[in-house]
Amino acid sequence: MKYILLTLYLLLVSTTSVFSQSANKIIVDAIDVGDWRTLRETYFSIGKRLEPEYLSVLSRFFIYHFYNQPDSAIHCGTILLNDYQTEISEYIGNVMYFMAEDYAKFGEYEYAADILNMYNSAVEQANLEENNFFINSEHQYRFRSKYKPFEVIKPSHDVVIPMTYCNDKSNKLQMIFVPIEINGLGCQANYDTGAGVNVISYKMANKIGAHITETNGVTLLGIASHPSKFAIVDSIKIGEITYRNIPFQVIDFETGDKIADKKMEEIGYQCILGNQSMFPLEEIHFNFKEKKLIIPHKIAEKTPFAPNIYKSESGLLILSIFDKISGKVIDGNLDTGANVAKLTSKYFKCNKSLFSSYSETDTLKVAGIGGVTFSNVFSVSWDFEAGGMSHTEPSILVDTNLEIKENYDCLFGLPLLMEYNSIILNFKDMWVKFLDE
Repeated sequence: MKYILLTLYLLLVSTTSVFSQSANKIIVDAIDVGDWRTLRETYFSIGKRLEPEYLSVLSRFFIYHFYNQPDSAIHCGTILLNDYQTEISEYIGNVMYFMAEDYAKFGEYEYAADILNMYNSAVEQANLEENNFFINSEHQYRFRSKYKPFEVIKPSHDVVIPMTYCNDKSNKLQMIFVPIEINGLGCQANYDTGAGVNVISYKMANKIGAHITETNGVTLLGIASHPSKFAIVDSIKIGEITYRNIPFQVIDFETGDKIADKKMEEIGYQCILGNQSMFPLEEIHFNFKEKKLIIPHKIAEKTPFAPNIYKSESGLLILSIFDKISGKVIDGNLDTGANVAKLTSKYFKCNKSLFSSYSETDTLKVAGIGGVTFSNVFSVSWDFEAGGMSHTEPSILVDTNLEIKENYDCLFGLPLLMEYNSIILNFKDMWVKFLDE
């Protein structure tokens, strides 16, 4: 692993760069709002013609990071911090944070902590407002460095794991569970592509003897923001796959809603395996028809439409969808942990003129981490293309609650996912393919 050698001599300066070219403005705007799909599409349509050079390197850094090429992201980040600190002053914090994430993917936790310490110390010395998220992340990496690196051990053949479906009283699918052993204790874990991190309840963490640090974990964004503690779990077995030294966020799973809390207690909902545990597998298959989770020994060949997903800064898997209502490509949150599918209030706000003849006809109640939320909704027929297939959904909800802040256009939850017999998620080349056979 090549380490960066730099002195952080600049944090914040006033920048007066004016991007006269429209492509440059599109790129800067995409970076500022975290629209990584638009950034990638625009950058690769321009190629080597993008000027100035630092903007080209900055673009590649973010593209590599969010499209799961951490080694290339580290290379670009090193160039940025060694050669272009003045030019990228407003992005230095983000670059250093994401570089720390990328180093951590290679088990370099101590160095990841050092990178964030460099930034946090410079902020303190400059008498600027501290970033608690960065400070907590530094402490988490330092804590992880005390243990052996995260490890996944897979057999040299396909692994097939049974999935259990949890339904409500009306037989509506609520969650997908897989059987695991966590520190030797057998339990059911929610297998959730929409969770960027692994999550465990305090009750379960204490029961299995997880190594919990006093350092605060990340603030989880579910129904509402939810503070957490950070922990390391010694081992998890899922089928014939073994994980070692697994990071978890520890939270109180109670929502405050008696009905929802009772249901979660009945089904033993105390552990979530998020996409943080899926990426190291390189590829997973959900066979919904046969209720099987398959981890192939040999991953599939890259599809012509790859990449069509990226992992957002908040850990979501964002799927590119061609929406035939608006005629545009929109962003969908691919979420096996969501028991609803909907076009979000962001989509409604951007396309409000298309729905002038509709009015709210129902109320949507959603319970999850942080509490319960309610939205007024109506239903429309929806035609779209995604994952290599065209699809017509006869009735999808449109959320009109503008107080809900969702940075994507569609919650692509279980009701939509289960329309397909199976789906392939490839994390090596970042693509999703839907299959009907």
